[in-house]
Amino acid sequence: MAQPPKVPPEPPRKNRLRPWLVQLVLPLTVGAALIAAVLLAGTLLRERLRQDGVKAIAFTDIECDPPDGLTRVEFLQQVQYLTNVPDQINLLDPDVSARIDEALSAHPLVAEVQRVEQLPAGRLRVQLVYRVAVLAVANPAGVVDRDGVLLPSSAQRKDLPVLRARVSFPMAGPGQPWGDDTVKAAAAVAGLLHPHLQTLKLQGCRIELDRGDVVLRTAGTTVIWGRPPGRERPEEPPAERKIQRLLERPELEGQEHDLRSAACVHRRMPGP
Repeated sequence: MAQPPKVPPEPPRKNRLRPWLVQLVLPLTVGAALIAAVLLAGTLLRERLRQDGVKAIAFTDIECDPPDGLTRVEFLQQVQYLTNVPDQINLLDPDVSARIDEALSAHPLVAEVQRVEQLPAGRLRVQLVYRVAVLAVANPAGVVDRDGVLLPSSAQRKDLPVLRARVSFPMAGPGQPWGDDTVKAAAAVAGLLHPHLQTLKLQGCRIELDRGDVVLRTAGTTVIWGRPPGRERPEEPPAERKIQRLLERPELEGQEHDLRSAACVHRRMPGP
């Protein structure tokens, strides 16, 4: 009698979950290791400070680049006035970096605290990004950055475009948005033009709004920008293209330049 054919044993199934487990566990392991390394570094630094006898530094000894128009000490003194932080910073406090971050962020000229770095010998170094004044408002008087955030009265106004339109009073103090749509629209355009004001000879130009369109004027030049960035009409080119077109032919003096056409810039002599 014929023997039935032998069936080879079924190979063991591969664990299909293993790749998923690796993808899940590996990032968690790496993340945990990084956190542990940061905590260990902080612990070692605090221990080193204890051995060196350095436990505190003056708040005004924090190392940073100050904003325009202020010295480093003046800037840090203003931060102290605004936040009531103590004169001495406890370097052994495990939350010292977070406290410094919070205090500096309260200054109206600070847009971002990028990094708080503890260095040997009891030094603290901070990397900051400051707000840049791009637009002066005529009435009520004020200066704002490209996001329409009100800046302190000490902010430089020289050569800035000046918004001459009816606007509301600021809704809050320096470091907060002005809260007016006209200011926000003009600031967005002024922020894009800010690096190119000298090239385009638009320093100190007037900014107005005409039926929703932003218009810039000097004694002999008119630039019809159009709608504010991000709010263009369907046929209107984006803000980046408008800037590019102006820079392709920066000799604006004595002409009217209409940037609203998708096809090209319409240039003509201004009317009487």
